Amino acid sequence: MRTTAQVYLEEVNGRPIRLSQYVNVEGSPFLQEDFSKGTITLPNGTIHKDVELKYDMVEGLLQFKNKHGIVMELTQPVTSFSIDYSRDKVTEQTRTFLSGPTVDKSAQANTFYEVLATGPVSLLKRDFKVIREEKAFNSATVTKRIADVTIYYLKQGDELTKIKNDEKSVLSALKNKKDALKGYITTNKLNLKNDKDLTQVINYYNTI
Repeated sequence: MRTTAQVYLEEVNGRPIRLSQYVNVEGSPFLQEDFSKGTITLPNGTIHKDVELKYDMVEGLLQFKNKHGIVMELTQPVTSFSIDYSRDKVTEQTRTFLSGPTVDKSAQANTFYEVLATGPVSLLKRDFKVIREEKAFNSATVTKRIADVTIYYLKQGDELTKIKNDEKSVLSALKNKKDALKGYITTNKLNLKNDKDLTQVINYYNTI
């Protein structure tokens, strides 16, 4: 495995961003508006660290800055990427995403799954955005808005199971330890609509 530590990507394929892509569209297509430090791993094992990245969740594309500071779209496949993320500009976390084909061979290259928990059972979150067209009653004006879509999966071996982020769905998917999980959720007063609590349950499952 070859590791580099460049701020700008020199050895990857990219193209200039399309400036008109989101004109007259309400909302943001990005995970976060500002560029943030991240790491990408290519299929050949090359790792690029400390790269300024933005994640376009509509197109499923990464944006980066080349050595001239020009914003480009990454056009070649990656196996994974991680990016520093801050929702409130105060607390910061690193979020890690796997490319679709590394999770599900039938998935497209521009799909990404966020890794929330790993182990015998992994918890994956498919977070993406879509552009929806809306027209008010008795109006000819069409408004385009960006909407969030979130799907959760459990992965055991090569099997990928779609779940909802609620107790009933999780217990149904992990029925071999249903009673232990139900007791754990109740004792710890966990709300599985919360990613942190959902991740805690899966991590617990992997220990029993």
